[in-house]
Amino acid sequence: MKRNVIKFLLVLVIALFGVQSVSAQEITTTPYEDQCLWLDGETAKRMADVYKEYATPEEQFVFGLMLAKYLEPVMQANNGVELYVAYEHFLGNFLGMSLLVDPGTAYEYQLQLIAKWYFSEKQKLQKYRTEVDDERDRERKSE
Repeated sequence: MKRNVIKFLLVLVIALFGVQSVSAQEITTTPYEDQCLWLDGETAKRMADVYKEYATPEEQFVFGLMLAKYLEPVMQANNGVELYVAYEHFLGNFLGMSLLVDPGTAYEYQLQLIAKWYFSEKQKLQKYRTEVDDERDRERKSE
């Protein structure tokens, strides 16, 4: 039973981050958003690998709760931009929280390594931002 739950969560993570629906292409993403979406997918793969290899049953439970809460917008995304926003929200919150705790387990330590890599790579992508990206961010913040 426990193995089935773990397999289900892993498949869910990979499926949600690895596949975009046809409707996700209706609104064009910017080059910056495209690169962020690639980074988000790569990060999700790394998280799934760590989850599979290092997580205790308790950590798997918490991860499952986080998935249920934060990935609903991913499932409901109607276009690439909404998909980008949903991924960014999930990874920013989940990995940001992992940096706040003192890693007491191998799983937490590995997540912190991924978080540091992710935020470092996000910083590197800033050079691809355009005025369109800035405008979209301002609109999202004002909603």
